Amino acid sequence: MSEKKSSIDGSSGVDFHAWYEKNGLAWGAGDMFVVAGGNPSTRIAEILAILASSFTEDGKPVFSEIIVVQPPGSAGPDERKSALFRHLVEAVVRSRGRALETAELDVLSRRISIAVSPDLQAASVCSIVGAAKQHAAVVVEQGALYRGVEPSPYGARPALGMVEDSWVPHFATLCEGAILAARASTSYVAIDANKDWPLKEVNQERLLAIDGMAVLAGGDPDAPDAILAQHLAKWSTAIARGVIGPILTEIDTLPSSLDGIKPLLKVQMMHKAGLQPMVEQALRAEPGSTENLAPVPALQVAEMAAEAGATDIARALMQEIDFDRLPLESIEAALALSKRIGEPGAIQKCEDILQERHPTSLALMHHRGDAMLEAGEFIQIARLLATSPVEDDRRMVGFYETLAAGLSSSELDYQVLTRAVIAAHPQQTVRARVFIAREAIRAQRYADALSVVTEDTETDVTVSMVTAMLTALEGAVLGGDKAADLEPELLQAAVLLGLRYLTSHPADARVRVRLVDALSAQSMGLFGIALLVDTALKLSSAPLALREIEALDAWTTAPPADDIAAFLRVALPWLQSASPMFVGRIDIPKELLTQDPDKLVAGIQRLLEHYEPLDTPIDIESVRNILAIGMAVARHGSVPDADLSLVRVLAVRLALASRFQAARDYAEHALQVAGESKARSRLAWLCYGDVYQRTGNTIDGMVGALCCLAADDSASPDQVFYESILLYRLMRELRMIDAGLSFLDAARKALQSFGAHDQYVHRIQTLELQARSIQARQDPAHARARLEALLPDSDPQRPHGTGAGR
Repeated sequence: MSEKKSSIDGSSGVDFHAWYEKNGLAWGAGDMFVVAGGNPSTRIAEILAILASSFTEDGKPVFSEIIVVQPPGSAGPDERKSALFRHLVEAVVRSRGRALETAELDVLSRRISIAVSPDLQAASVCSIVGAAKQHAAVVVEQGALYRGVEPSPYGARPALGMVEDSWVPHFATLCEGAILAARASTSYVAIDANKDWPLKEVNQERLLAIDGMAVLAGGDPDAPDAILAQHLAKWSTAIARGVIGPILTEIDTLPSSLDGIKPLLKVQMMHKAGLQPMVEQALRAEPGSTENLAPVPALQVAEMAAEAGATDIARALMQEIDFDRLPLESIEAALALSKRIGEPGAIQKCEDILQERHPTSLALMHHRGDAMLEAGEFIQIARLLATSPVEDDRRMVGFYETLAAGLSSSELDYQVLTRAVIAAHPQQTVRARVFIAREAIRAQRYADALSVVTEDTETDVTVSMVTAMLTALEGAVLGGDKAADLEPELLQAAVLLGLRYLTSHPADARVRVRLVDALSAQSMGLFGIALLVDTALKLSSAPLALREIEALDAWTTAPPADDIAAFLRVALPWLQSASPMFVGRIDIPKELLTQDPDKLVAGIQRLLEHYEPLDTPIDIESVRNILAIGMAVARHGSVPDADLSLVRVLAVRLALASRFQAARDYAEHALQVAGESKARSRLAWLCYGDVYQRTGNTIDGMVGALCCLAADDSASPDQVFYESILLYRLMRELRMIDAGLSFLDAARKALQSFGAHDQYVHRIQTLELQARSIQARQDPAHARARLEALLPDSDPQRPHGTGAGR
C-alpha cells in the first residue's frame, strides 16, 4: 500500500508505474485502487497507458483487449470515448514526454473499448468481466458506486458516523465477484474505487481479505475524516457511558481545518447520546451551520433534525439537497427519510434518480410496493415482488395472490377470510390481519376491522397492527359506527391490544396520544370512561407473582443526610465535568461511591421526596442533577431498576409543588429510559400514570395505570402498594368509589406481605375515610348515618348530638 501524493503536473499523484513493476500482472487476478485524488478519469487513463504499453517478449500485446467499464449516465458513446482518449493522450505525454502518433491512436482505438454498465449492480459488472475474451484486461471506473445484491434493510436511516461504512461492503462484494469472473474468463481486472482508503480497521480488513486482489491504498492523513477517525472509538465509548461534556470540549480543540464542521459534529455527538432536545436547540440556535452543506452531510443533519422533532428543519434541508451528487445508498436513505417527514418533492426526485441510475434498486421497488399496498393493489405487488432478486420478497408472492383472490369475493366475510389466509400462510399472520383490517376500514366496516385485528391475543403487537386498530376505532367513534353500538367486548379487546403495544413500546408517544384521544370523553363520552374502568378491574384481577424485597428496615432506612451531602460534594463536580448528559444513561465511576450503592440510592430518594424549594430554574436544575447521580448510582446497586423509582419520586414531588410541566416531562422521560424489560416498563408506566393523575389528566393517568397492570405479571409488594393507591385515586376522581375501595384492599395486602402494615396502614385508613365521606355525600338520604358510622366510638343506639369523639 502507498500514501497518496499531491500533484502539480496534472497527474493523479499515484505512481502506477512503480506499482505494476513491483506487483506485475496475473490472469484470474486483479488489483483494487482505493486512493482518490483529482479526476478519476485521470487515474483510469494512467492505468490504461500502462496496460496498453505492456508487451510480451516476442513483442505482442499482453492483453487481447482492454475494456473500460463505466457507470450508466446520460453521455453518449462518442462523448464517452472522446473524453477517455483525451485523458489517455495527456497521460501518455506526462509518461514519455511526447504525444501519441496517429497510427498509435488508431491501434489504441481498436484495442480499447468502453462497456457501459446497464445499472449500478455489482453483478452487471461481473457479467462484463466474465464475458471478456481470454487474456483481456477489464478496468472498472468508480467501483464504489456499485451495489451488491444484499440490500440494506428497507427504510434504513443514513449512517451518522463514517461514510465509508456505506460503500465498503458493496465495494468488497464487487471485487469478490469480479475476481471470480476473471478466473472464469482468464482475464485481469483492475477496479478503481474513487475513494480514499477506509479509516476504520474493520473496513480495511474487509478489503484486504479478498483473495486474488492486490490493494493499492492511500489517503490524506490530515483530511477531516482521518482526524475524526482517531477520536471516534474513544467518543463512542464515552457516549455509551452517557458522558458527552468532555467530547464537546475536545471537539473545540480539534485542528482549525475542522472549524467549519465543529458545530455539526457537536450536534452529531448529542444525537448519538440521545440528547434530542439539545439537538433541536443547537440546530435552531445556529441556523447558519445548516446552510451550504454538501449533500451527504445535509442528509445526515436532516435525519438528526427529524429524529429530534424538528421536521421543519429536516424538510428545508431536503428541499435544498442536490440529489444528483448523492451516492446511491444515500439516495435510498433520502427516499425513506422524505417519506417519513412528508416531503413529496424530495420523494419524486429520489424516485426519478433511482429509476434512471439504478432501476433495479430494491428501495425503489419497495417504495412502489408501499404505494400498491396503500391502495390495496395486491395482485400488482405480487407481480412486482416476483421480479425481486431477494428470496424473501419472492416468497411473499403467493401470500398476496391469496389475499387478492379472497378480497375479490362478492360475499366477503372479513374474519373468515383472515382465518383462511392465515391457514394458507401461517408465517404471515400479522400481515394478513393488518391488510384485511385496512380493507375493512376502506369499506367503512370498522367493527369488522376491529374484530380482525384483535382476534389474536397471543401474537406480539406490531406498530402496523396498533395503527390499524386505532384507525378502525377512530372510524367507529367519529364515522359511521358508534362506539356505544359496538360490542363492549370488542372495544375492550381493542383497548387491550393498544395496551399490549404500549407496554412493549413505552416510548411511542404517537400511539399513546391517539389511544388517549380515542378514549377521551370528547370522543366516547362516558362510555370511554366505563370501558377504562372495566378494563382496570379485569387486569387487576389477573394472577400476579410477588417478587420478594428486603425487610422493611432495609427498604426504608437511608443514611444520615450529612452522609448524602458528603457524597454529593464528590459526585456533583464529576457530573458537571461530564455535562451535558442524558439523565438515566450516565455511568458514575464506582470509585466515587462513598457508601454502599443501595444505601446511597435510599438516601437520594429521601432527598428527592422532600426537596425544597422548587421555585426557580436553578432549583429545577439542581434537583435534576441529583436525580442524574441517583440513577447512575442505581446501576451499581442490587436493584438497578430503582432508577425509575427515583424518577417517579421526583416527578411526584414536582407535581405536588405545582410544577406540572416539569413533572410531566419526567414522566415522559421514564418511558424513554424504560427499554425493553417488562419489569422496567411496569415501573415507568406507574410513574406516568401517577404523575398524569396528579396533574389532572385523568384519561392519561388511566392509560398509564392500565399499561402498568398489563406490562408484567410480576411486581414487588411496594410496587403493588403504589399501583393500588394510584388506581384508588383514579376511581375516586371518576366517583367509582366501590371500585376504588377494592384497590385499597389490595394496597393493605401488599403492605402485609412485607411487614409494613403497622407502619403505613394509616395512609390506607385516611383514604378509606375519604372514600366513605364521598359515599355519604353521594347518598344524601343516609348521609348522617354514614358519617356517624365513620366515628371510632359510634353507637347506633345512642341519641344523636351527644358523646365525645364527634
